[in-house]
Amino acid sequence: MAGSWIVCGLGLAACALIGVNHPVMTMVALIFATTGVWAALPSFWSIPSALLTGAAAAGGLALINSVGSLGGLLGPWVFGLAKDASGSDNIALLCLALAPIIAALAVVVATHDRQREGKSPRA
Repeated sequence: MAGSWIVCGLGLAACALIGVNHPVMTMVALIFATTGVWAALPSFWSIPSALLTGAAAAGGLALINSVGSLGGLLGPWVFGLAKDASGSDNIALLCLALAPIIAALAVVVATHDRQREGKSPRA
């Protein structure tokens, strides 16, 4: 999952670095960014259901969905703030590219604990 997030972040950063003068290459970079997002989602959604059960699972999934919906508000807002502060769309896009990179780092730092899943470790 971390690799998928890194692909997404690098795709967004590549869009900013390539610029508008090369639309085909920018589209290829966007395809990589989108592929990274969609590749990470199945693994992402398996984590809460593996760690939580019953009402806690329902509440956890609802919380994740609610916080994720804030991205529809925060993404354009952060883009606008960064664009106003820097005067450049590219700098704003690089700021948005940080989010999947931070997500990849969070996935790498988080450890897997089979005890929390309620499963015995395999020998």
